[in-house]
This record gives sequence, structure tokens and C-alpha cells, in this order.
Amino acid sequence: MIKGFRIAVQEGAEFGMPVCFELTPHDELCLSGAEDCLRVLHAVDGLGLVFDTANMLSHGDNPVSAYEALKEHIVHVHLKDVALKDMERGSAYLERCKDGRVMQCVVWRKGVIPIDELCHRLISDGYSGLFAIEYTRSDSILCGLDKHRAHLRQFLERC
Repeated sequence: MIKGFRIAVQEGAEFGMPVCFELTPHDELCLSGAEDCLRVLHAVDGLGLVFDTANMLSHGDNPVSAYEALKEHIVHVHLKDVALKDMERGSAYLERCKDGRVMQCVVWRKGVIPIDELCHRLISDGYSGLFAIEYTRSDSILCGLDKHRAHLRQFLERC
């Protein structure tokens, strides 16, 4: 993987294109935890990180601790909130955590991710890149698009 990222960064540099990777929301894969990500980032000069506010939960990492460990390498941010739930029989969830629970996207402030704290830390630490709002439709009534839009509007008005 490191060899492949080195080649990608070199090729990207020829075209003025930065190369980055995102923490994965699947603990069975490498790069779901901050420690794995740091190992790769330290081995590949010029490689950046897409910080997803929830994906490290699959590995058991705390979002704020993961941010602190990885903040020097962040070039893009995906904002998402999730609830942690027990796996339901017959469920097709893809984002499973090390402890057997699954992540389900929810409206901001209805899950376990401290979105406000992370955004404020990013900005106060000098992050000036883009924030992508990651929203996944769900069967949950908490994830209705109208409710999500209202919560998002309130959040942005306070920033």
C-alpha cells in the first residue's frame, strides 16, 4: 500500500494534483484507525488525509483523539454523525465496528460524534480546506431530509 501511495503522490505531483486517502469505516481493512493512518502518512511524503468524523469508530478510536493525532495531515473533511447500534438480524449494514455494533448515519447532534467540537477545533487549528457534508439516507425517522436540513441550517448559522 505504501509503495502504491508513493507512486500516486509522485504521479499526482507531475499534474499538480494532491493525493489523499480517507479513513475507512471498516475495521477489517487497514486504515480504519489513527495509528495505521499515521504509519502510512509518515512513510509517504506529500500524502494527505481525508478526515471523516465517524469512520475511526469502526476501529474503536475516539473522534477527537483521532483528530488530534492526525490533524497535521488533514487536507479535506467529511462531516457525518452516526449512531452506534447492535447488528440486526438480516441487516445489510456495511460499517461494522470492532465491538460488533454498526454505524448508522443520523441527523447531526442525534448521534455520538461531537461535530461542533471537531469543527471548532479544525477552524481554531487553522484548517482552511473544504468541509463536505456527508449524508446517507436511512430508514430511521431521525434521518429525514427535512430534519437533517433544519439541523444543518442551525449549525451553519452558529459558525
